Amino acid sequence: MPGPEAPIRRPGTWRNLFFSMALVFLVVAGWFALMPRSAPIARAEVDVVAKAREVNAQAGWPVQVIDGVPGWRATSVSWARSEEGLPTWQAGYHRLPDDQAYVLVGQTRPGSDGADRAALGSWLVRQVRDGARVGEQRIGSATWERFISGDQQARRSLVMRVTTAAPALTTVVTGNLTFEELGQLAGSLRAVAARGSSPASPQSLGWSPPTGSPLPGSPRPGTPLALVAPVVVAPAIRA
Repeated sequence: MPGPEAPIRRPGTWRNLFFSMALVFLVVAGWFALMPRSAPIARAEVDVVAKAREVNAQAGWPVQVIDGVPGWRATSVSWARSEEGLPTWQAGYHRLPDDQAYVLVGQTRPGSDGADRAALGSWLVRQVRDGARVGEQRIGSATWERFISGDQQARRSLVMRVTTAAPALTTVVTGNLTFEELGQLAGSLRAVAARGSSPASPQSLGWSPPTGSPLPGSPRPGTPLALVAPVVVAPAIRA
């Protein structure tokens, strides 16, 4: 006696396939939505104006801060001696909202002895990361030198070398920006005076055009400048 016939399996339809794929998609989407995500860590903003005022009161240096350029916030500031022994002011800024664009303002002034002036050449080479000089840029009534480093990610710098007497400061504005953007920030620099005094512009502090010659001194290896560093204010440094 013949056994029962096996049931006939019919091939699935496109409709069933569509519903199956939709169900899988919903399951995966739900799983992804429930996964924990780490929130982005926002860089803390520092009171760079207050620190600059302290430096001016302690050392009499008219150090400068970026002023009046929307979208930029100060994220680091330091007042300490460099590897060359030069008192150095540094203020780092990040741009909102992407927080990937950054710029660093570095300032120093050598003393009257020849050793300090020789150290300034090494200081400059390190600030521009051994960059090559690629011309000049006029900002207001002053002429700045342009430098670009050979790093994988181009780093551009504007340098104002002071050839006059105090209180002017040699200044470097460097970052991962175009020269036009750096020029806007360099042009916005304002000195922060001690309490009870009026702020000064770069022109009023004795800026003079650079000589146009390459940076003195041979390149020296240096640690890249940290843009997101703890606030450091060294009260013992004086001019």
